[in-house]
Amino acid sequence: MNSEWFVGGLAILMASLVAWNAIVCSPALYDLRTISAVKNRYGSKVACGLLLTISAILLTAGVTILSGARPGYAVPTSADGPSDSTGG
Repeated sequence: MNSEWFVGGLAILMASLVAWNAIVCSPALYDLRTISAVKNRYGSKVACGLLLTISAILLTAGVTILSGARPGYAVPTSADGPSDSTGG
């Protein structure tokens, strides 16, 4: 199994779970220390917005990983795809 598919799919799965729990106001995520502090200080709408922002970041990361985008310094290994023997 290709590691990019696993990591990208896992990020998208986590994004959907966080978004769903934020929308239905599941108490599981609102018991986390940081989310609870935001909820107590600014209200539940801001805490929900924070969770949706985290979900959007996870979704973006998952789609980016699945698209195969890599930073310029990242050289794929032979397990991930064709390798460039020049090192750069």
